[in-house]
Amino acid sequence: MNRTVLIALALMVFTAACADRPAPTGPANLPSRSLTAADASATSTVCRAYRHELDRINAQLAENPAAAEVQQHADAYNRLVADACN
Repeated sequence: MNRTVLIALALMVFTAACADRPAPTGPANLPSRSLTAADASATSTVCRAYRHELDRINAQLAENPAAAEVQQHADAYNRLVADACN
């Protein structure tokens, strides 16, 4: 008899405890973290390095506009940044 009462009480407590929890509704709607190609290239460390080097070359070119070799480097980096980062 004691065992039956204890089992019945345990079932009632268990049922009451389960009834307090809300039912799961599914996964939470989290914002998407996918990047478009433009976003990915804008944050690329390679593109930042290319742009930094291009800025350095443009500064050299501003100091000496007649330097043909520096102008060739500037043109090459402009094409590289345009192709890889835009």
